[in-house]
Amino acid sequence: MKRFTTKQVLKAIGEPHLQLIDAGGYWCFVYNDRTAGVFDTYDIYTMRLNDFRLCDWVAEGRGFVAAVKNRFQRP
Repeated sequence: MKRFTTKQVLKAIGEPHLQLIDAGGYWCFVYNDRTAGVFDTYDIYTMRLNDFRLCDWVAEGRGFVAAVKNRFQRP
């Protein structure tokens, strides 16, 4: 399996308000859009980034972003 970095994951997702943080024993997507006042997190319980494939991280990240935007969208 090819190794990759959090920077590569985030670039593939393409969301400027998203971070991926090593939280010591698990990973955490953080969505923080200060101008819209939206903050949310999504934890993924795995020790190492490369325990999952890049495409799996991208799918999880995009799904999380879509859920956040859907939940916080203005009418």
